[in-house]
Amino acid sequence: MTTARFTLRHLQCRSTTESGHDEVYFSTAVVRRSGAAKPTTDKATIGPTAAQHANAGGPGGDRTAWDVNDSGSLSDQWPNVDMFDVAVAPGEIVTVTVTFKESDGQNLGDQEKEAAAATAAALVAVTAAFPATAVVTAPVGLALAALTGVGQAFKKWLTNDDDVLGSVGFTLESGTGGALRVTQVDLDPGSRLLSSAKVRQPAWVVAGMFGAGSNYAFTVGVDGALYDTAAARAKAAGF
Repeated sequence: MTTARFTLRHLQCRSTTESGHDEVYFSTAVVRRSGAAKPTTDKATIGPTAAQHANAGGPGGDRTAWDVNDSGSLSDQWPNVDMFDVAVAPGEIVTVTVTFKESDGQNLGDQEKEAAAATAAALVAVTAAFPATAVVTAPVGLALAALTGVGQAFKKWLTNDDDVLGSVGFTLESGTGGALRVTQVDLDPGSRLLSSAKVRQPAWVVAGMFGAGSNYAFTVGVDGALYDTAAARAKAAGF
C-alpha cells in the first residue's frame, strides 16, 4: 500500500462569485477499482480545518474555509498545506475528485451531506463505466469526465447559497516497485488545466476554475506520486 498526499500549494483569486471578499473550502470523492470487484468509495473529506490554515467559515464563525478576495494579499496566497491522504494498493485504480466551493453561509452539516451525495454520484459513474464483469487492467478510457462533473452534480444538493467553483480529478495507480503514478487528469467543463508537472516530477496541476462567474487558480500537488505525461490526458490553456 502506497500513500499519496494531496496538498494545496497556491490559491489565486482574480474574481469571486460576488466580487470582493468570500471564503473557499473543498470536498473529495474517492472511488477505488480493483480487478473485477465492484468499485468502492472512501468517506468524503471536507476541509480546510484550523490546522490547515482555515481562517473563515460558516454562520457560527467556525474555521472551515480560507478567506479570499479579488484584490490585496487575499487574492494571491501560498497555503502550502496538506489536504488529505489517499492510499493505493497494488493493482488498484483510484480516482480522486477534488471540488472547490465558496462558502456563502452554509453550515458544515449541510456540506457533509452534499459531499456524501457527490461521492455516491461518483460511485455510480464508475460502476456504469466498468460493471463488475469488466476487468480493468489500465486506466485508459476511465470515465474521469463523469467523475469530475461531480462538481456540477453538487448543484442538485445545494440547500443554501454555496457556489461550485469547479472540480479537478486524478487517476492514481501503482507502478513498478509500488511507486504511484498520476496517469490521468481531467476537469469539469467549467474548468481548465493551466499547467502541470512534467514526467518523473512529483505530480501537481494548476487548475483554473470559473464556476458561477468566478475566476480562480488552484495549484494542487500529489506528493508521493509521479506525473506520467505519457498516459495523462491533459490540455493546457492560458489563464
